[in-house]
Amino acid sequence: KNWKVRVVGLKLLPSCLSQMQHTTKQLSELLSRLLPLLLEGPLMEPRKEVQDAARETLEVIGKLVRNSEVSRLSTDIVQAVADPANQKYTQDALAKLGSTTFMNYIDAASLALLVPIMTRGLKEREQKSRKWSAQILGAIVTLVKDIAYLKPYLPTLLPLLKECAVDPTYQIQREAAKAFGMLTQELPTWSRTQLQPWLCEGIVSPELGVALGCAHS
Repeated sequence: KNWKVRVVGLKLLPSCLSQMQHTTKQLSELLSRLLPLLLEGPLMEPRKEVQDAARETLEVIGKLVRNSEVSRLSTDIVQAVADPANQKYTQDALAKLGSTTFMNYIDAASLALLVPIMTRGLKEREQKSRKWSAQILGAIVTLVKDIAYLKPYLPTLLPLLKECAVDPTYQIQREAAKAFGMLTQELPTWSRTQLQPWLCEGIVSPELGVALGCAHS
């Protein structure tokens, strides 16, 4: 049956990922494509066997994490990523990450686990989740071991961060502005083409909230 084929394919992934732990560039490229597929497909499957196989893959990614701060929270992060319908898991993971001081390089596996949590948090209506997510993103940008690791995730993160930049809540605006500043520092060419034109256009917007948010950023 089709689900059995998917389970077999998923069970092959952990060994493949483990063998790639020393080829960081290739691992980063694979994870940036793999995580969205897991989140949109196997983890949403009604078959428990498929879900369990996908969760095993997430747990292996958690074991590949080299950043000590993320590693300490990997169980909470994997639990939140694996169960997107449970808002409490996401909020708990965000709260712990939001109170963490990141001191070490962010490797490809750490980033792959953090991005789904940040993405989900930026989409939440709840203010703390949005603030924490923008804050975490701003905190890790300068610590990403190779900034190229971050680039595949920007098309997903940027629209959500733009919404935070014009959010009526000052704390959310502030953290989004900080994240924009860090992104501009690390990716100046990308910022000139993807971010700054939007900010310049927003500053002259007739909508006061948009104009103030863009000016703040």
